[in-house]
Amino acid sequence: MRNAYDKGTSAIGCIHEAYIDCLFVKYGMTNANACKLPMNPGFDLDALPTPDVPDKIVVRAYADLIGEIL
Repeated sequence: MRNAYDKGTSAIGCIHEAYIDCLFVKYGMTNANACKLPMNPGFDLDALPTPDVPDKIVVRAYADLIGEIL
């Protein structure tokens, strides 16, 4: 984490770029592409196929990633 200070506006900020890059490597997302809006507005999420029983490995990986981002 790197702290930043703008003398002109007196704004203070934190830059987490290096930490996020480490998470990309850890979770195999180094080839991920940024997207402002990952799906079309109004997309019906209920139309997505979902398994009757969630894959515990996928659920755990998702929870781990979100926890580290927070």
